[in-house]
Amino acid sequence: MLKNVLIGTNVAYTSAASPYLLTSGQIGVYSLANDGTYTLITSAISAAQALLPIVIAQGVPAGKNIKMFTIQPKEKRAYLTTPFVEPIPNVFVTGYDGVTAAYALPSGIAGTYDFKVQNLTYGNPPFPTVGSTPFFQTNAAATQIAIAEAIVKDVNNQFLLSNNDVMPAQRFAFAETLSAAATAAPVSTPTATVTNGSTTVTLSTTSTSMVIGSWLRFGADNGTTYAIYQIADVNGTTVTLTKPYVNSLLAVGATISGLTTGFVINSTVVAANAGIRVTETGNTFNGSNVLEPMPNKILNVSCNVNLSGAPVQNNQVVAKAFTSAAGTVAANYVSAAGATGTISTTLVTVTSTTGLIEGMAVSVTAGTGAFAAGTRVTAIISTTQFLVSIPIVTALAGGATVVTGTLPTYTEGNGTYPQVFKKELIAAGYSGFINRIFLPDNFPLYSVSGNKYITIGLQYGTSVPDYTAQGYKAGETLSAILAVPNPTTSSNQATDLATILASTNW
Repeated sequence: MLKNVLIGTNVAYTSAASPYLLTSGQIGVYSLANDGTYTLITSAISAAQALLPIVIAQGVPAGKNIKMFTIQPKEKRAYLTTPFVEPIPNVFVTGYDGVTAAYALPSGIAGTYDFKVQNLTYGNPPFPTVGSTPFFQTNAAATQIAIAEAIVKDVNNQFLLSNNDVMPAQRFAFAETLSAAATAAPVSTPTATVTNGSTTVTLSTTSTSMVIGSWLRFGADNGTTYAIYQIADVNGTTVTLTKPYVNSLLAVGATISGLTTGFVINSTVVAANAGIRVTETGNTFNGSNVLEPMPNKILNVSCNVNLSGAPVQNNQVVAKAFTSAAGTVAANYVSAAGATGTISTTLVTVTSTTGLIEGMAVSVTAGTGAFAAGTRVTAIISTTQFLVSIPIVTALAGGATVVTGTLPTYTEGNGTYPQVFKKELIAAGYSGFINRIFLPDNFPLYSVSGNKYITIGLQYGTSVPDYTAQGYKAGETLSAILAVPNPTTSSNQATDLATILASTNW
């Protein structure tokens, strides 16, 4: 099934009279007359317009080809919208997984420890490809941490090569070292600023705990599902790591500030079980162009020679706290008693929304009322009101009713998020060598200028005789996905497009 994907970053709907006048970030819907004249549609498609071809187009950056597709008269089959949902990247863990004490890497043997990371996704040259084939060679008995560190460094060194900045399909995963060693808050409890792909860490204050050879965690003072990094050098508040910090949910070069830190001495780490976690990179884009490859690639991790026999797990249910772009992992939100909300609506009123975050899962933890499982905050519209993703199941009756919000978690597991779409697609802004790319089942678009995205989906028929070579045949239903910012004003691109495209006339 062929799918078209348009990404519109503008909040307001366009006023461009022709698709060729659209600026980058605008999406426009037009009727196409027999003489080739385009007419911008700004309200529900009329009965007369429904008898004409409907063209949907996206403005693109200068130098790119305009993106558009045409739906023939009376060929629309279905319309739907869906809100932002959290991603679930493909994850492999070899050896210790951050949870199971019995899992470990084979160690204590001199020789070769082979490891392989492959991207086997079909359809995007040069796939299938071997992304990384690191190995660790030792003449002495090896420790688990030495094996893990050597392999993780080799994997990331290959994926962080500068030529992958312009060939992002070659940067499809990052590796991290896990350790069963417990860490603790360092003296003076400094927070850290880290950059994806960099060995430099900036602390908020100096700490006597920062000693060359010791190890750090970022995001928590202790938590074995967080990766571990060794200190190579310390100069005041600047710490240099022995390998680059990596975060699969950030673009390379992106910085996070305010991270809680944990430390532990080297001998404790050497004595503890260790593991290697490989995570495919997540969705990040700059509003026009995809910056990183998409999740739901077909990955494979394998171990050979002395590393054979290590437990290898794929997408097990192990939760790791989600580190937001702002840096800190916030505490749960708990409202004061008195929360209200009408059954079958999505508006919730509380005493204060301070501390609430878009994307939080919400539940009623006291009093009367209930949300459906999986309900999340989609928008905070005032200091006392917010919107949720699923209509309220049981009315929130005020009085003793308390609403609790919990942060999204990055779950290394299959999850329960709804599938929106998955197929080989034409992605935003790519051309030339990397022209075709895979989008994930739930296409998690991250925030751009603070706005979460929703998707508008269309299904429509085709009257072409046979385009088998292009991936679809006569009579097959085609799909289009329009990704636009969530509504924050009464008149905006999302609501205007919804009004236009949900029309029952065509």
